[in-house]
Amino acid sequence: MTVNKIYILLSFLLLFSFSAISQKMDSYTYEKLKKISSYNKEGKFEEAYRANDSLLEYLKKNNGSRLSFANTYFYRGSTEIYQGKYKEAIRSTRKALQLSVKEKDSLNTATFLNQIGVCYYYLSDYDSTKIYYERSFLMKKKNKANKRELAVSAYNLALAYEDLLETDKALELYKEAEKYLLFNKENLSFLPDVYVGMASIYVTNKDIETAERYAEKAMDVGIKSYGEFNPNITFIYILYGDIFKHEGKYKEAIEMYKKSLKIRENSYGHYHVWTCESNISLAGAYNLDKQYDKAEEHFKTAIEIGEKIKNFQYLSRAQASLAKLYFKQKIHTYEVEGLLKTALNLRKEIFGEKYDQVAETYCLLAENDLENNDKRSFLNNLEKAYNSVNYDKNDVYKVISPFEAIDALVLEGEFYEKAYKNDHNIVHLEKKFKLIDAQIELIQYAQRNFSSDYSKISFANEYRNVFEEGLNTCWQLYNKTEEYKYLQKAFELSETNRNTVLLTGLLENKFKLYANIPPELISLEKELKKKLSKVKTDLHYEKENNDPDKVFLSELIEKRIEINKDLDSIHKVFTNKYSRYKSLKFNNKSLKIEDVQKELDDKSQLIIYFLEEKNLYTFSITSDQVQFVKNSKADSFTNEIDDFKKNLLNRKDITENSKNLYNILLKDQLNPDQDELIIIPDNILSYIPFEVLKDTDDNYVLENHKVSYSGSTRLFLELKGDYFNYQLSDPWIGFSPSYRKEDQLNTTEKEVETIAKITGGEFFTEKEASKKNFLANKDRFDIIHLAMHAGIDHKNPMFNKLEFSDGDLTSSEIYFSGTKANLVVLSACNTGFGKLEKGEGVMSLARAFHFSGVPSVVMSLWKVPDKETKKIMVSFYEYLKEGLSKDEALQKAKIKYLETTKDEVLRNPYYWSGFVLNGNTVALYDNNKGIYFLILAGLFVMALIFLIYKKYHKSV
Repeated sequence: MTVNKIYILLSFLLLFSFSAISQKMDSYTYEKLKKISSYNKEGKFEEAYRANDSLLEYLKKNNGSRLSFANTYFYRGSTEIYQGKYKEAIRSTRKALQLSVKEKDSLNTATFLNQIGVCYYYLSDYDSTKIYYERSFLMKKKNKANKRELAVSAYNLALAYEDLLETDKALELYKEAEKYLLFNKENLSFLPDVYVGMASIYVTNKDIETAERYAEKAMDVGIKSYGEFNPNITFIYILYGDIFKHEGKYKEAIEMYKKSLKIRENSYGHYHVWTCESNISLAGAYNLDKQYDKAEEHFKTAIEIGEKIKNFQYLSRAQASLAKLYFKQKIHTYEVEGLLKTALNLRKEIFGEKYDQVAETYCLLAENDLENNDKRSFLNNLEKAYNSVNYDKNDVYKVISPFEAIDALVLEGEFYEKAYKNDHNIVHLEKKFKLIDAQIELIQYAQRNFSSDYSKISFANEYRNVFEEGLNTCWQLYNKTEEYKYLQKAFELSETNRNTVLLTGLLENKFKLYANIPPELISLEKELKKKLSKVKTDLHYEKENNDPDKVFLSELIEKRIEINKDLDSIHKVFTNKYSRYKSLKFNNKSLKIEDVQKELDDKSQLIIYFLEEKNLYTFSITSDQVQFVKNSKADSFTNEIDDFKKNLLNRKDITENSKNLYNILLKDQLNPDQDELIIIPDNILSYIPFEVLKDTDDNYVLENHKVSYSGSTRLFLELKGDYFNYQLSDPWIGFSPSYRKEDQLNTTEKEVETIAKITGGEFFTEKEASKKNFLANKDRFDIIHLAMHAGIDHKNPMFNKLEFSDGDLTSSEIYFSGTKANLVVLSACNTGFGKLEKGEGVMSLARAFHFSGVPSVVMSLWKVPDKETKKIMVSFYEYLKEGLSKDEALQKAKIKYLETTKDEVLRNPYYWSGFVLNGNTVALYDNNKGIYFLILAGLFVMALIFLIYKKYHKSV
């Protein structure tokens, strides 16, 4: 549903618009107007009125100038705006405007037009608002107003365009306002509010990381400009609350909203538009935090305020939100329809029929109709919802808000699902099936607008239910009909929302190469990404300090904004100037099962999992067979996984757990004739080493299958391709730093020395095992081996780290390092572990290396033991050297460990199963070189014999 917007027409806006104080006026009038301005700023409105009345009397007695009268009426209008008397404010400001026109004072005329626009804005008449703002802005430009005045008009106009859902124009105007303000960096007191405006658009569009970037900048400048308790700063608190809400941090959001409410009530009183907004925002956060009584209380307070001050925009928001609360909690259901219809009428009166909030209300009404089995009303409201967002299934680009359109399509799907459950007529399921492509198209369309990976991941998580529902529909239809199209669509759905960001990032360089983008542009982008990574890292660690340097923090926040702007500009060039790049990047061509089968040999089997709350779907694909299985006991199965992990990490017996999981995950899927097993896990399955699962004969999967993993089928296929098969000059390089005595890894130095002898490679130990040396050598070697400590940041996975001798290498830095190696071995703890994002997978160090361009990574799933790791790693390289594929080399290394370890304690899977292979499995050494040499030698001997024979016969 629609995100709460930040409507920002603050006291600062009016104050900065008051450039009407002119030195042409007499000093008495000038000082009085300054005093009125001060009263308004302090919230002393009665004093402002009295001072204004007194000044008008003075001007009448002393035959004051038109300009003095004009400014006095203007200030009266501003006081009336503060008090919510918008119609009175229009009358006062019109008097000022008439006098200014007679005086032919263009700049003041522009200012007065702007204030009338402000009044219409508060009255929710956005068409009139835009007209007055545009007239004001054009007049200011024509008469060369100062930069601050131009910034005010650009900002105002941006707000109007935002409310008219023309967000691209709004964003450009916010940027224009920012540009005007940055001409004079000594006074940036208006700038934070421009950043709030920009961030609000990104919040509305669900691009949360970009919103957070501008919110942080707004807070940085805002605290300096206003202080912590000024009413102007409350808009930044509201913004942060909205961001926290999107991130699921409801407690933090509540604190921000409470802070804003307290300040606003102290500044403006109870019955004020901004107090109303704070109550709505706070109620929404309480609702999400399941504090329903408090949510209801604040929604009702907002309704009371909205009715009192006649602000129908906020009133309608509060009514619709309260209705939604009642509906979801199944309380006061008799009030739901009435609240929604009242809210709908107000919204239509304010915005017209085509608007996202109008569509939202129609969707809520349709949802209520569905619950009440009112088919006719449901279809009517649903059709109106589609119309309100201008949704055309044949042209997605016409839609004015894809989020409401997605919600409407989901509702329609629920309608057909409910109908099917009632009469079991398969036609209903088929109708629901036809909606799937439209839903996915809208989701992908919305994702195109995101500039950050984090936002794409968050958005994908938010709409994962669409893919889950689609899969369930396909399963039901396939189970009934066995028609291949349902199987194919189910497979597409399981892939569409899986590791999309990683795959796109991995393919970026490939797309640029194929699109013939000039190397200098690519180099510039690469340098900017490195700078951005450095700034983000510095920012992260500075914030972690107990006593952060505020000046340095401010500089870093500013740098991050500027670098991101430069990157956005380059990416626009890539997209707009190079059509081939655009077509490759936004190619949403679905992956076909038969295309996957062509890439599998007779011994390979691909098993793909999709785990939701109640169901586990599994696709098993070989070169000649496809199987689609559903397990409906995923909730109990999740507990089994938790027990398995707990017992494994505590080095307990996992036989029962591993057999139970085998029965669920592999028994009906695994083909014994296929010895190469590629696992595409999902959700918490990403934390399981499938090799330790035990079959009915009490054998580990490891004993009969070489196992590898991948984030998605597309990723698996892509990493097998020639593009990610690097021709590098040197075979192997290893790193093993030294640490303080208590942190020292006892066997890693010996580990890299031993492996260097096996591979003929190079190594760095102790102080030489530095981040500097890694970065200098990351593009020369087939294999990079990192035997060291690793750290996992569970809150922000971009700051997972590898601990070199001279500092940490973070995931953020790895992402943009462009590392070229055919294999990275992360012989460190937890390198395959990290924050789990449902569709995107585990945000681990291993993922960071994949993103940077590495096709294969050996990673650890837990804190692996030092001594046993060395044994397995040495064996792994011995088998690699023999020419075995990566997955077979790791399989044999583990089997060898089990065969040579007599201590039953050390045979526990904890000690040997922690390392897994992610990515392609291609062999790195050619074990056929000797055979090739013998064949060549034989051919040479045969050729020599032939020449001798020929020469002999010729001489005869």
